[in-house]
Amino acid sequence: MLRAVRAPRRDTVRVLKAARDSTPFGDDTVVATGSRWIGSDDALGSLLAGRAGTTDVRRVRQVLPMTFRDFLAATRADLPRLTSVHPGDLQLSSVRLALEGIRFDVDGYDLAWQEYLSCGGFPRAVAEHARTGAVSLPYLRDLEAWLRSDVDPDSSPESVPILLAGLAERAASPLNATKVALALGYANRQTFDRRLADRHLCRTGVSSPTR
Repeated sequence: MLRAVRAPRRDTVRVLKAARDSTPFGDDTVVATGSRWIGSDDALGSLLAGRAGTTDVRRVRQVLPMTFRDFLAATRADLPRLTSVHPGDLQLSSVRLALEGIRFDVDGYDLAWQEYLSCGGFPRAVAEHARTGAVSLPYLRDLEAWLRSDVDPDSSPESVPILLAGLAERAASPLNATKVALALGYANRQTFDRRLADRHLCRTGVSSPTR
């Protein structure tokens, strides 16, 4: 297990590649984790092509935070988890009947949704919130440290809290990226888009309130 490898460099890839090709390490099952692997073409091309076994399982996996459905399964097992429905089918009678069956659980879903927004989807935060009703300060400091080094390492220490606050404030409405970029002090819309896309902030739920 190679845990939390940050920004694989060519020498890192070269060493691993040589070990896979010429040592017993090549027969081992290797799991490498880290937020930068997925974007490294050199690492993926050199280490996966011919060196990742012959099974048909998915070799690259992107692990994202818990969805609301996952959150319900972990914290409120008593609430039914309905089948996913496409928004275009919400007016169907079958959907109405399914919702009719949980009408007495609406308050439970409402509270669960508020709790989910309060702690975000990272498993450690969910576990702490389920045990104590809050996310611990040490966890928030760990999260801030990771964000600082992985999201915006070249900017001031205040840049990440400002970015997260800006996203959280606007999370309930369609995001006007141009206006947000201007409000948060980014040079242009393209820079702001790259900041979100490169680190998957919107998709990972990092922008969910965690304070």
